[in-house]
Amino acid sequence: PASVALNSKLIFTCFIDSFPADSFPQNNYDTLEVIVRGSYDPNEKTVEPTVASGILPTATKDFTYTINFQKTGTDTAFKVVIKDSLDAALDLETFQVTGSSHAYGYTLDEGVVNFTFSNILLPDSHVNEPGSHGFIQYTIQPKSNPIQGTQIKNTAYIYFDFNYPIVTNTTLSVLQDIQPSGMKTI
Repeated sequence: PASVALNSKLIFTCFIDSFPADSFPQNNYDTLEVIVRGSYDPNEKTVEPTVASGILPTATKDFTYTINFQKTGTDTAFKVVIKDSLDAALDLETFQVTGSSHAYGYTLDEGVVNFTFSNILLPDSHVNEPGSHGFIQYTIQPKSNPIQGTQIKNTAYIYFDFNYPIVTNTTLSVLQDIQPSGMKTI
């Protein structure tokens, strides 16, 4: 099933019941070990602003999230759905889509935004590599007066037609006021 993770080890064992005329019953079994192989659709989620440490000033006003996806299967994708649960530290009233690669619709309900690319006709990367890419981008602000050390995590789930979701990486932004080195509070 599609729920078996890539690189999982599957072990198959076969036994044959011996019968009275079997002169060597010790060879009546075999075991086969295989590693699950398969393709997956590349994806990525990014957030701006970003710094190597992930620590941003609590005064940060806007986050820009971009979800990139690519179809690498064996046929055209007719529909792509992206489900994105927005962190509770984000102000849903400030959500605004700022760009996309294809026509889309979206709903925002109880902190979950669903982007739907109906009839996207996203070709397989082996047929049309440049045309196999897509993205959605949006901005959102943190809630006012965040607590020091607030962590904002974000992960998206990308569905190509009827397949199981492709899970993006999780972005992490930490809101914390950092005092410049050498400065002392009096």
